Amino acid sequence: MDKPTEIGDMTREELDAELEKGWESMQNERLYSADEVDQELDEMMKDKRAVAESLFGCIPPDITLEEARAERLKKI
Repeated sequence: MDKPTEIGDMTREELDAELEKGWESMQNERLYSADEVDQELDEMMKDKRAVAESLFGCIPPDITLEEARAERLKKI
């Protein structure tokens, strides 16, 4: 599965192309269950969490990476 694309960083043409890819994927019956998507996203976040922990120290499980970054920047 490809890395998710951030919609806010896309041009209208890029968004249209991504939506078209999704439509074609559905037409070809390449569908994923919510559990499959959750599992893939969890795997991707593990990598990000490991990098963030190495940069910012231990990150409690109840805050986001963005919150941990903001906390760390306050201390610098």
